[in-house]
Amino acid sequence: MPQFYKQKCVLCDTLAEYCLADYDNRKYFSCPNCSEYQITIAAEEKLFSAPQEWRDNYSEKAKSLNEDVVLVIRVPSVQKTEGLAYKSLTGEPTYRSELPQCR
Repeated sequence: MPQFYKQKCVLCDTLAEYCLADYDNRKYFSCPNCSEYQITIAAEEKLFSAPQEWRDNYSEKAKSLNEDVVLVIRVPSVQKTEGLAYKSLTGEPTYRSELPQCR
């Protein structure tokens, strides 16, 4: 049975619960405001210094998904090409059945 921890939601600062997944590389949040989402540890660190607008956008996106789909926020695994901008974070709707489960 997964162990749940309390923490302020990364997206809205409301008290939420999370459990660890993907060999402790992700947190699976359940927030009374933002609904559910998974976030990698690396993405969580980036969001601490990101503009509030980013957190607001991910919160709205997480809330807009149906119960079969969960938002996954992560740092993309692509190399930066010199002179081109790249996304430092992505938020992708993912079927719940395809997510790493809490341990």
